[in-house]
Amino acid sequence: MKCLFSIVLLFIIVPSSFGQKTLNPPFDEFEIETYVYGATADGDIFLTVSGIMGSNVNIIVDNYGEVLYYEIDQQWDFKVINGDSTVAFDRDQFFIKDTSFTVVDSFQCGNGFETDFHDIDILPNGNALLICDEVRIVDMRSYGGDSVCVVTGGMIQEIDAKSKEVVFQWSSFDHYQFEDNVNVADLTALSFSYVHINSIQQDTDRNILISSRNMDEVTKISRTDSSIIWRLGGKNNDFTFTNDTAMFSSQHDAKRIDNGNITIFDNAEYKSHLPRGVEYELDEVNMLATMVWEQEHDAIERASIMGNIQRLNNGNSLIGWGHVLSYEPNVTEYESDGTKVFEMFLDLNSSVKSSYRAYRFVWPDLTNLLENISENDYLFSNYPNPFSASTTILVNIASTGNVKVVVTSMDGKTIAVLHDGHLAQGVQEFNFDAQSLPTGMYLCTVSSDNEKYTKKLIKQ
Repeated sequence: MKCLFSIVLLFIIVPSSFGQKTLNPPFDEFEIETYVYGATADGDIFLTVSGIMGSNVNIIVDNYGEVLYYEIDQQWDFKVINGDSTVAFDRDQFFIKDTSFTVVDSFQCGNGFETDFHDIDILPNGNALLICDEVRIVDMRSYGGDSVCVVTGGMIQEIDAKSKEVVFQWSSFDHYQFEDNVNVADLTALSFSYVHINSIQQDTDRNILISSRNMDEVTKISRTDSSIIWRLGGKNNDFTFTNDTAMFSSQHDAKRIDNGNITIFDNAEYKSHLPRGVEYELDEVNMLATMVWEQEHDAIERASIMGNIQRLNNGNSLIGWGHVLSYEPNVTEYESDGTKVFEMFLDLNSSVKSSYRAYRFVWPDLTNLLENISENDYLFSNYPNPFSASTTILVNIASTGNVKVVVTSMDGKTIAVLHDGHLAQGVQEFNFDAQSLPTGMYLCTVSSDNEKYTKKLIKQ
């Protein structure tokens, strides 16, 4: 089955092919092309699309290319946590949203370090594992470089859910060598990045797994004393690969899955084989790595960055192919025997196109949310949100009448009255200039004689 949809520049509510209401994204025209070949796992596709309006867009799309929800701004790694919340990175922190897509919590690195967008792992106790950027000035003359070089390493932190304090911290500078990088960092340059951590996960024994792209390495780190337990791949590999002589390169998204194995999206940047999803069974006593699953795509010539694998509840595997060429698929779902059951293409009218990671999640309240939106007299949203200086608020007026649009502080103090009077039916646009206001959360209320709706605005 082939479904082709053209998304145009609109801010209005239009009926979908299933009779629901969908808010069409304000993109320049592009196409979502989906193919359904067999039985997919339950749920819809969650992904971050790069390169639209100079920004990233989080979207939820069903099997037939219908955009069910979107968020605009510098978003990364849009996914569901605990079944009833979403999380995504925006600028310098990860925001957690409830089933109405309202921000309820956030996490960012502490101790003065900048939060990295690549990944977050929300732990069972509510704490979060984050990746941080760590930059040091290093004398590199012993490597043939300069006496003053800017070196970017990687740091991981665990952030307490309530206090937001750092309760665990690990630095690559204390455990890796600069020469551990593979084919990437020029140690004689005035600046370089030698690690590039791009995924993080608490392992089943509470230790930590990280993927370091620039070292072709997946590392297991002790939560007890911060020591390295083992290193898989790269120059310091501790394992014998029993049946995968190619190994992986410039990998992304290394994760322990439910059967105890580890999946890796192999970008294969410096290898002769194609980009692929790969699964290894690890014998961590005898230090053996056995490849038990491999999935390439004959149409994917190059996926140099990004990408991921998700093992689904019916045994299928979803692969997000990351940064691919214009004629290549972004998302593919396979049965365990390699049979293709679903594929998605994003035509962004460019030579390359990117989807950071792609997932399939069941989002039980999504339909109800769309139905509630369609029934409301006032649907309003704002972008960007969070914002730094100003944000644009869009209000969809179902019928002509008197409407008041007010921004208040969390304690009810009026900050700005954006409108108070007659408004015609249709979409109205207001600009909220908050440049002089302190960072924090504000409330925007749209009301008439009979209706009242409130939305949170977040200023960074």
